[in-house]
Amino acid sequence: TEHLKFKKLEDHDARLDYLKWRHYIIFVSTLYAARLTKSKNKILVECGAADGISAFYAINALKKKKIGFKCYLYDSWSPMKKEFLNNIELKSFENNKYNFLNFDIIKKNYKGEKKVQFIKGYIPTTLKNKILKKITWLSIDLNSAKPTIDVLNHFYDKIETGGIIILDDYGGGGYIETKKAVDKFFQDKNTIVFQLPTGQAIIQKS
Repeated sequence: TEHLKFKKLEDHDARLDYLKWRHYIIFVSTLYAARLTKSKNKILVECGAADGISAFYAINALKKKKIGFKCYLYDSWSPMKKEFLNNIELKSFENNKYNFLNFDIIKKNYKGEKKVQFIKGYIPTTLKNKILKKITWLSIDLNSAKPTIDVLNHFYDKIETGGIIILDDYGGGGYIETKKAVDKFFQDKNTIVFQLPTGQAIIQKS
């Protein structure tokens, strides 16, 4: 697949090496979600898909086991909007480091993949569609607190018993506000937000 372009090839390779454990978590968590849920056809959702590399691991985990699935990828594929960021996040993203996102790249990466659907636009507007009634696995990588909570509010009740949520932005030093918001969201839920050494967090729906 094509990936984001970096100044040097070795920078690109270093990025993939840096992310390998995160991708391992994506791969394994998808298999566990598929095993622990009852639906025959598994529904995967990623909010913050970027170039699609994380979803690639999730999809291929199920393909390897010959498990039926559909995958829905949400992203604006555009620069972040300031109105979705709190004051602390505005300082972190003042140079808008996500302005490299390109919808054409992910379309090319998934060319010919009929089980993947792209939902292009900004959250929460794109959540207004009613196409999903029940989902198996949810990955959230939105780099800011407000859209992360918008996604949890929209999808949490739709997650099957045994389904899994992966939060990419939880334990990292730049995402304190997201962690606070997530912890508040789950404080009255009968579940555990389990932080991983990668900075991710995993939640299983009970």
